[in-house]
Amino acid sequence: MSQEEVRAILRKFQFEDIDMASRAATHWLSDHLTQIGPINRPNILSEGESPYSIRPGNMYFFSYNPLTKSKLPFYDMFPVAIAMQKAPGGFIGLNLHYLRFYNRAVFLNFLIDSADRSNWYETDIARLLLDYTNMQRTASMAKHIKGAIKRYYFRQFLSQAVMVQPKDWKVVPFLPLDRFVKATREEVFRWASQL
Repeated sequence: MSQEEVRAILRKFQFEDIDMASRAATHWLSDHLTQIGPINRPNILSEGESPYSIRPGNMYFFSYNPLTKSKLPFYDMFPVAIAMQKAPGGFIGLNLHYLRFYNRAVFLNFLIDSADRSNWYETDIARLLLDYTNMQRTASMAKHIKGAIKRYYFRQFLSQAVMVQPKDWKVVPFLPLDRFVKATREEVFRWASQL
């Protein structure tokens, strides 16, 4: 997908006069942006930061080669993940691609409601307050996101990590960036919803 195609989608979004910070925005995006075609991933990843600089509370996308890919039934080579906490040699993150679009929209609204500042869409320093331990303790939340929680090792990154700016939190998770290996998107959704 070209930059012009993305701009056209966002113009339509603005034309329909939907506030980017609203729940309606998330649902609109989940319905419309997931319908667009392939995106040129190498161009997106040309500028980013070292994976070692990933900070909890930020959303990133990157190219990834799982350490145990031969043992996995499937995996996403191009995650859009929210860093939850640091771990030795990497971090624990929540890969939004494993959530069905509607669930993704609901979960994003929940997270954005608990962002560290109310004007999250006007600043580039806002963070999502997402704690791995608290998520595990919240049974209703854990049920819906269990399949999306992944361990990422810095040495397995194939690209820089591109931080998603807060103003783009409601757009990027719905772009068709996923690149599942060994399964289709629908098969992954079905698997994640049965956990």
